[in-house]
Amino acid sequence: MIPFNNGQINILYTCTILMLICCAAENMLAAEGPSLELALNFKPVHEGIEYDIPTKQDYEKCKFDIERGAINGYVVIGPQGLAIRRFVDMNGDNLVDQWRYYQNGMEVYRDIDSNFNKKVDQSRWLNTAGTRWAIDENEDGKTDRWQMISAEEVSREAVKALASRDLARLQLVFLDNRDIQTLKLNPEFQQAVQKEMETLAGRISQFEKKLVPDTKWVRFDSSMLMPNLIPKDDGKAQKDLVVYENVMAIIDQNGKTGFIQLGEIVKVDDCWKLIQAPKFAEGDTLQMGEGGLLMQPAVAAMPVAGGNQQLEPEIQRLIDQLQGLDKENLQPGVAPQQVAVYYRKRMQIIQSLVNAVSAPAEKKIWQQQLVDGIAAAIQTGSYPEGTAQLAAMERTMGKDDPKSSLVPYITYRRLLAEYSSRLQDPQATAEKRQQVQDWWLIQLNDFAERYGNEPDAADAMLQLGMTLEFLGKNTDANRWYQQLVKMHPTSNQAQKGKGALKRLALTGQTLELNGSKYGSTGTWDIKSYKGRVTLVVFWSTWCQPHTDELPQLLKLYADFRAKGYEVLGVNLDTDESAIKPYLAQNRVPWNQIHEQGGLESRLAQEFGIFSLPTMFLLDKEGKVISRGTSVDELKDQLPKLLDK
Repeated sequence: MIPFNNGQINILYTCTILMLICCAAENMLAAEGPSLELALNFKPVHEGIEYDIPTKQDYEKCKFDIERGAINGYVVIGPQGLAIRRFVDMNGDNLVDQWRYYQNGMEVYRDIDSNFNKKVDQSRWLNTAGTRWAIDENEDGKTDRWQMISAEEVSREAVKALASRDLARLQLVFLDNRDIQTLKLNPEFQQAVQKEMETLAGRISQFEKKLVPDTKWVRFDSSMLMPNLIPKDDGKAQKDLVVYENVMAIIDQNGKTGFIQLGEIVKVDDCWKLIQAPKFAEGDTLQMGEGGLLMQPAVAAMPVAGGNQQLEPEIQRLIDQLQGLDKENLQPGVAPQQVAVYYRKRMQIIQSLVNAVSAPAEKKIWQQQLVDGIAAAIQTGSYPEGTAQLAAMERTMGKDDPKSSLVPYITYRRLLAEYSSRLQDPQATAEKRQQVQDWWLIQLNDFAERYGNEPDAADAMLQLGMTLEFLGKNTDANRWYQQLVKMHPTSNQAQKGKGALKRLALTGQTLELNGSKYGSTGTWDIKSYKGRVTLVVFWSTWCQPHTDELPQLLKLYADFRAKGYEVLGVNLDTDESAIKPYLAQNRVPWNQIHEQGGLESRLAQEFGIFSLPTMFLLDKEGKVISRGTSVDELKDQLPKLLDK
């Protein structure tokens, strides 16, 4: 048996044993039994992870395979022929430094030893398990801060912290002084948040008699259909703020529905944080918007039918039915007919909820869920009638309430679903696919022209600009990027549009670029490369085209560096732990910039980087010769530039 300490892995011991097993390939058959039991006794550092655990009776149906190459270590294959564990050596020292757990063949959780000292210091929830990324700075098996966490998961963490009376856990999802500085809140709002911080300890004690320890988080809810952006010129902060207002967590206590009001939450880099102390909803109404710090109340009070936080019986029955259906979790490889049956059932339940609720805001939320569900079903390829359903909803809504924001909401999702469906046609020829692309451009153009002020138009304009740019129609792409920035200046799409406009205008200009050094402190500034012909490469470890081109880039570097050629990489991975082993394995010698956020990071936004790799070629004066060079073009251009 593997020794555990409060549910944690004794990594020093087990890392060594596992890699010895992997290295002893000639003794594999003899070691198979013990090694499987050893591997399957591993547990995640964090509790509550749902992953595949075979019974001991099924051990004989499991096997492991050694993996060598991009990933070194071994994979455990479960009784169904799918991966259930993977133990990985990322730095080639024959010790495990990543422990990966799977459910239904998909990785859902990963413990990471990122500094290779045989102790877990990071944990990530992946794919169907969510987006959380926990950092354990002192390596004691407890989360010290969140690197990434969604708004929904913040509400879940808050419920768990309140139910277990864990103040430290609640504080991790609450704005702290470092966050306040990151957001650059103005003094009056800093003081308001700090006052809320001071009430946390007293507030958490008030939940002792109101929440049972096994209280279950059911779902996240808000009076807002989407997060809102408070521009910096509103006087609340020196930078834009992305905020959800009137957030509440819907909970279940021994079969009874309840509500915890979380107030406003704000986005800090890749994390959402509470800025108000939670309150248990009392009485027959939820006082939405009460005490908001950053936004004015959007909704007054939302009645809760039945009093004492109980939903109307019919609505509760339908919600329970929907949750029960969703818990079934479609298994990989099921027949298309089963997928279609699942989605039909789900749509029927949500349609019943639309009919059952009376409050307009709540009805709209369920209508949007219905639309989103149908669109998702269409894209599986197993729900062909969905396109006609969306079109019918679009016509009906357009006739009954043509000014409703639901009309463009439905229209855009119908277009996205239909585009995906057309692309999935296995019989489509190259000519047919080109016709699909032409159709898509026309649909995007019509939508952006007709619904230019609607939120979805920002995405349509960005898609238009990107598609036209990839087709080489830069003048038309420029027009749509400019339209996007003008009509939706505070949207995330507009930030990307601004970057694209800047990138398209780079040729002949002196490049201004600097960023954090990867693997060191300080910054790399492109100005320091003046006097050398320089290639700036935006790349990621997951980008296969970059990996395919890398041998040629390395050869060009070896051939021309002595003649005055240099390369600067800008890595756009979200998972920093993947960079070091990739660079080591491929022996990449040039300097690297890395900042958090991946394709949403500062430099990716600043230059409108949509696809990887993207390469800028600079002459000796630091002026951009090409803002999208290829390897073949590089081979032709380098000798000429270096001879000047």
